[in-house]
Amino acid sequence: MQTGWSVHTYQTEKQRKSQCLSPVEVEAILQVIQRAERLDVLEQQRIGRLVERLETMRSNVMGNGLSQCLLCGEVLGFLGSSSVFCKDCR
Repeated sequence: MQTGWSVHTYQTEKQRKSQCLSPVEVEAILQVIQRAERLDVLEQQRIGRLVERLETMRSNVMGNGLSQCLLCGEVLGFLGSSSVFCKDCR
């Protein structure tokens, strides 16, 4: 039943088959998809390492970051020091 209008309505079977992808094109597409999946896995691993590093840093915090160095807990100067780390830890 050929009702309605479409660009493909009156194409012959031969014309439709000629529009199929060649095996080389299919292989190239599959390689791109596989590469994207590998990159996705690598990115997930990288993010996991960053999260683990952040959690480790948070668990090792010694000071409050306002009046004490965050890393070692040393008391910071009271003369308007806006730093959260002491000179040694910087």
